[in-house]
Amino acid sequence: MPIAGWYQDPENSTNLRWWDGIQWTQSVQPAAQVAPPAYVAPVQHAPVYTPPQQYTVQPSAYPAQFAATQQFQPYPAASAWKPPQGLALSATLLGAIGIALGWGIPFFGLVLGAVGLVLGLVALSKANAAPLGVDPARTGKTLAIWGVALSGSALVVGVFAFIIWAGINA
Repeated sequence: MPIAGWYQDPENSTNLRWWDGIQWTQSVQPAAQVAPPAYVAPVQHAPVYTPPQQYTVQPSAYPAQFAATQQFQPYPAASAWKPPQGLALSATLLGAIGIALGWGIPFFGLVLGAVGLVLGLVALSKANAAPLGVDPARTGKTLAIWGVALSGSALVVGVFAFIIWAGINA
């Protein structure tokens, strides 16, 4: 569609009629009085960006030691990160065993609870440090929380059992 401006009247070629960009208006004037419409540059659209199919480093952009084309993963740290599930499972088992044995042998409850609590806190710290791109369900955080809770409970059971044992043997 033409841009707004004065154009030759389609009904009377000796006149100009104003085109508002959508339709003809009622404004008319003689053709001799008006200069031709000003030149308007055509609109140029920005080129469409198409991302590369793979992440590569162009050899000419870097020094010689990096001249080979290198491939990159979107989250390189995610593939190197290992979930602390072994630590979390150890803390959970030590806590459960510490609760079970802590009533009969207070020393076991204290030692297993303390070791399990340390392992559980380390596992929880590592689970919270998971990089972007790691599925939250696979970080081992839930198991680490269970390990901290059970090991802490084993420690409390061991302390109470030791107090009771010390009172009986006094």
